Amino acid sequence: MAGSLDWAATASAFLEADVAPEPVRNFVSVLKERGPLEIDRAITDGDDLDAKKAAAAFLVMAVRDAVQDHALSEREVRELRHVARALRIEEGDLLEHRQDEVAALLCQELERLLEDRAIDPSEAVHKVKLQEVLGLSYDEFLVLTAPEVDRVVLDLMYLFGVDGETPLLRADVADFRRRLVALDTVYDFGSPSGVRGPGSGYLYLLANPAMPGLVKIGWTSRQPDERVSELTSATGVPSPFILVYDLFVQDAQQAESWLHARLSERGLRASENREFFTVSPSDAVELMMEARDMFRF
Repeated sequence: MAGSLDWAATASAFLEADVAPEPVRNFVSVLKERGPLEIDRAITDGDDLDAKKAAAAFLVMAVRDAVQDHALSEREVRELRHVARALRIEEGDLLEHRQDEVAALLCQELERLLEDRAIDPSEAVHKVKLQEVLGLSYDEFLVLTAPEVDRVVLDLMYLFGVDGETPLLRADVADFRRRLVALDTVYDFGSPSGVRGPGSGYLYLLANPAMPGLVKIGWTSRQPDERVSELTSATGVPSPFILVYDLFVQDAQQAESWLHARLSERGLRASENREFFTVSPSDAVELMMEARDMFRF
């Protein structure tokens, strides 16, 4: 049936391939005969480590089977949630015990979702359902999916000429940032989960048509657009700065110091006491992504 996981087939495959502790095997055998929503009691010995690992393996197998059609129906989500509760699988358990499989599954789905370098509303819903059935927090989801989204961001930079190979045009940057907004449903370029720590803020990358070959890299605790307006009015440059890219970082000041040090080591700093660098926007963005990962939490 479309939109309904064949639990009997999944259970059979698990029982044939996996040597699981008896409580898990008994649970899966009952599920095979009765169906997921007829399970009316939680697994015994669910806190035993071997049982927890086996339960996590079965649930990941079920999620993988459910997304073979690259969709999750409301029925499938309800069934998977019910089975997770019965297996005493809590948020974070799948990531703890089956991290490689969870990461591979997300990479597979994100690669498909981002084939057109955008996320439409139905794809955004699928992303939320994936996060739910895999028991991931929003920040955990961001960490696991960041590499795939980062790749798309860099692809978009090349697509719209924001890569340092051609003169940077305001229209190209505007098109690039419009496409970034379309990714925000799957990868929040703002503060994750709304969390703002004492040192958190945004790394930003600015360009200016009046300064060809130079970019400005800094950080701000406010919205980057505010900082762009402030810099434009304060410096008296012939043309306004363009916000090319920004990233939320938990320790923004340390991330900025790390970024500046890396660029200075490469001889790319235009002046010792200024935030201007002779680096292509795409190379700068790659370093910003690296800084984000180093100073994420």
